[in-house]
Amino acid sequence: MQYQAFNKFSPLCQLSAVRHFDFTFVSLSLHQPRDSFKKPHRYKPNTVALREIRRYQKSTELLIRKLPFQRLSKSLTVINLIPSPSVRFVDTRSPPSNLRFQSSAISALQESVESYLISLFEDTNHVW
Repeated sequence: MQYQAFNKFSPLCQLSAVRHFDFTFVSLSLHQPRDSFKKPHRYKPNTVALREIRRYQKSTELLIRKLPFQRLSKSLTVINLIPSPSVRFVDTRSPPSNLRFQSSAISALQESVESYLISLFEDTNHVW
């Protein structure tokens, strides 16, 4: 058997050095410390939903914005006032000039629509 001398520059010596090297020190030193990177705070599931439910049950303000509801109700009124079913496309951006709404009528309509929608959503939870 022949004895082979290893010097520190031979490929076999480098390979054995890599095999026995402790990489945990290198991997720990390359990463940032755990304290410097914090995850953003997250609430438990359903916590935010329950908080929103409590907030909306306490409040009395309208949930649908007034102007989009006003445009929708006016356009639905214009569409339903057209006597002929053959007309399919109606320009709802400019309602007829003789058609006017009182602001109290639209707010009463919005109150009743929101009340109906809320009762509808409440009833969906009771269905088995």
